[in-house]
Amino acid sequence: GDSVRSAGIMILGATPSRPSSAGSSIAAGVRGQMPFLLPGSLTQASLIQLLPTSVRDQLEHLPAEMQEQSLAAFMLTLTGTATGEAIQRITRATCRPDVSGGSDDQTSWHGLLGATTGWRAPRLVALSEQAARPGYKAYSASEYIDTPEVLNEKARLLAQMWKRSGQDTIIYTGAGLSTAAGIGDYASKAAQSVAPHKKQASTGSRLDLRPTLAHHALASMEEKGLIGHWVQQNHDRLAQKAGFPQAKLNEIHGAWGDMKNQVKMMDDTLRRDLLEWLRSWAE
Repeated sequence: GDSVRSAGIMILGATPSRPSSAGSSIAAGVRGQMPFLLPGSLTQASLIQLLPTSVRDQLEHLPAEMQEQSLAAFMLTLTGTATGEAIQRITRATCRPDVSGGSDDQTSWHGLLGATTGWRAPRLVALSEQAARPGYKAYSASEYIDTPEVLNEKARLLAQMWKRSGQDTIIYTGAGLSTAAGIGDYASKAAQSVAPHKKQASTGSRLDLRPTLAHHALASMEEKGLIGHWVQQNHDRLAQKAGFPQAKLNEIHGAWGDMKNQVKMMDDTLRRDLLEWLRSWAE
């Protein structure tokens, strides 16, 4: 157990100092619930201390049940890989891969305009080791939620940007816009995902789906002259059902029920006129 822990400390650059309060509290929370040992007689408490501080902090903010499930998943990972590799996989699953601290950390979580705000990092609510979109430069499928305070600040900032852009504003949306309507996406893979469609998956005909509050809000913004164009990657036609005009809508990936703009597969070619339309907006 000690040799395994020492190896993990060397690989991760951790210090063999006294356990942090985060690690101690998590260890105390799960101790007795899963009494079996990890490979090489590595205990749960030792595993927690091997993890980087950022990972332990994320775990501490999870509900007790999710802490237990996460640690169980970590232990399962250790049974099939070397300790150092397992710890690295756990770290990648829990943290954003491009987070390196300082302003880069802020930019990764909150964008360029949030780099100097001092906003808190979002809270981990669903852990996953899987890639959100395999084959693309994407993060893991772990899910995070901003604090209400940060979310309100982002809404204010967006409103300011929107007023400056006015009718030149271009909306670019994807699968996340329609999950609340019960339509699944490709990226929500965490076992404890909080994506809306995981709770209320659609049944029956997809043509009976209703627009979400987001669709109605965007249609209302267009009526007020605050949207010039909408690049819609979804096929569901919920934007039109909410009242958004077809003339301003570029269904770049095709649409259900439209024989002139059939749904595109991942390896299909985009319709030339829609692609040119998109490029002209960008200019």
